[in-house]
Amino acid sequence: MKQNAAQQSKSYALIGWVGAIAGPLGAILLALNIQISPFGYPLFLLSSVCMTIHGVRKCDTQLIAQSVLFNIINLIGLVRWLPTEMFV
Repeated sequence: MKQNAAQQSKSYALIGWVGAIAGPLGAILLALNIQISPFGYPLFLLSSVCMTIHGVRKCDTQLIAQSVLFNIINLIGLVRWLPTEMFV
């Protein structure tokens, strides 16, 4: 049972790290203002979803609130900036 809890703890830590890394990678893509820059939004969404999970796991209300708002903002960014062919 303890091994399972340790593995679960590592999984949640990994989710937190994915969120912490995906956000800045998305920001770099947008900051470069290159052809693939709009693909920063999926990275932002990945980051905010991971950080929401991390916040729930850590019972961090402020992080949860911020991440949920970022989820909404990032979904708007996906719809507005990614090619429409992706949503057909």
